[in-house]
Amino acid sequence: QTVKIPDSSKADLTGKPVNVRNTRIATGMEDAKDEEFENALKAYYCSITYMDNLVGKVTDALINKGILDDTIIVFTADHGDYAGEFGIIGKTGNFYDCLVRVPLIISRSGKESCIRKGKKEDALVELIDIFPTLSQACNLEIPLMAQGTSRWDLCTGKSIIGADSVFCETSGVVDFKSDDNILKGGKRLLPTDPFSSGPFSHISQGVMIRKGKYKLSVYSDGFMELYDIESDECELNNLADN
Repeated sequence: QTVKIPDSSKADLTGKPVNVRNTRIATGMEDAKDEEFENALKAYYCSITYMDNLVGKVTDALINKGILDDTIIVFTADHGDYAGEFGIIGKTGNFYDCLVRVPLIISRSGKESCIRKGKKEDALVELIDIFPTLSQACNLEIPLMAQGTSRWDLCTGKSIIGADSVFCETSGVVDFKSDDNILKGGKRLLPTDPFSSGPFSHISQGVMIRKGKYKLSVYSDGFMELYDIESDECELNNLADN
């Protein structure tokens, strides 16, 4: 079965943070062939299918115990991965949609459910909204110290308005002065991060805000990215200097 490599896989990395190309070099993907990316994507999609099957086992267990109708299921993730975007498989400490626009599915079965079945919303929400949302869904008082905002009205259809803006951050720390960080050819890279899933993954520190159609990222070295997500879905044209 054939798979489609993202259009941005061969994109010029002009206007991108230095860690994007450095990650591509460090992980051996700088000169990767299309066939290699296709094989990697096939493995990635197999992993997704495997995860889907595991979710099915969880729901089957809820059905067998007779408690599915009394259970709210939330499916999400802490971050996404590159699936060939900018010629990378895996992740970096950046804020492209493939990394930060994670799944968020909230579901409840049964006649008593007031969650709209099969509805999809494009409203902005954050993962910290999940706790207050579930608190309201269960008729529990939301603690004053709770971060985030309940989006229960989005789930029930009483509102289509989400957050005015959303915030993300990455907290990798880089010491570019150490000789140990220099790869042959003068490429400066981060040593293997023992707290991550692999080498060179968290090699930047920065923050991001998404408001309306714009996404602004600012990194600790002062580098900035600004994208118009509506007209530049692949995030190729950095408008920060415009």
